Amino acid sequence: MDANAWLIDLSERSARRFFDTPFAQLTVPEQVFVAVWTLEADVNNGGFDQYYLNSSGDYAWYAPAALRAIGAEKTAAIAERANAPFGPDGPP
Repeated sequence: MDANAWLIDLSERSARRFFDTPFAQLTVPEQVFVAVWTLEADVNNGGFDQYYLNSSGDYAWYAPAALRAIGAEKTAAIAERANAPFGPDGPP
């Protein structure tokens, strides 16, 4: 087995579960994966505007904690500043 096969399996499995399972029912590692993955994808593709306008922005409130879970402190601080105008519950 390829050394990174588990990561590919995790991403494919998490992606399927993300679309089929409510966020609250995902495991914590899956929530972290999905929150970081969608933030990275949308912000890199179209900035925070795109992130907040897409459904992935529904989890913006969780993004700073997810980023801290993987040790991305600076990016978590950026996400917190971007989320700040929306208050503690994140964007509507």
